[in-house]
Amino acid sequence: MIEVCNLEKTYGDGENRVLAVNHVSFDVKDGEFLSIVGKSGSGKSTLMHMIGGLEKPTSGKIVVDGQDIAGFNSSELTKYRLTKIGFVFQAFHLETQFSVFENIRIPLLISGVDFKEHAPRIESVLEQVDLTEKKNVPISKLSGGQKQRVAIARSLVTGVPYLLADEPCGNLDSESSEMIMKLFRKINQDGKTIVLVTHNIEAAQSTDRIIELKDGRII
Repeated sequence: MIEVCNLEKTYGDGENRVLAVNHVSFDVKDGEFLSIVGKSGSGKSTLMHMIGGLEKPTSGKIVVDGQDIAGFNSSELTKYRLTKIGFVFQAFHLETQFSVFENIRIPLLISGVDFKEHAPRIESVLEQVDLTEKKNVPISKLSGGQKQRVAIARSLVTGVPYLLADEPCGNLDSESSEMIMKLFRKINQDGKTIVLVTHNIEAAQSTDRIIELKDGRII
């Protein structure tokens, strides 16, 4: 379970001070598919980055499975991201010179997973995202929707319980976007807790619950 308690994030000082997230509180239950919506600049990506341990809050708590990650040091945050959180971004962040298989392997190498486990784990997530036949294909040869499915497989391969997706359909056409949202729903039904950040209300409506942000506040 994720508990966000009175969370605040500010940038700058004095007249240049910007309040990006303004005393936000909510819970994400285990197994829930939650979307956070809002216009550009509403604070939704900043909020997700704090939950994922990519940014530290100015104040407040982020309690994940009973631990307040807001107080974690850099090594604790690194371990948290490796063992708890899978990330999916709009820009894919794939190594284009590598194959599908090699890209999905990267988190396993970073996490120090036994080499013998790599192939079975990668084959399993490739089956989940329906890309088994593409495992040896270079990323540069894939469509946008296929690249995002590779990114999703990469986020799942270490077996983390939480998946954070920041505008995952932002670079995709409507058909690919619909396919990705159906895939997220299937992954959620298989037991993964998902937090989706999007400005697309239609995509958000396929999730269990919607939180809307405006000027850093829940409205």
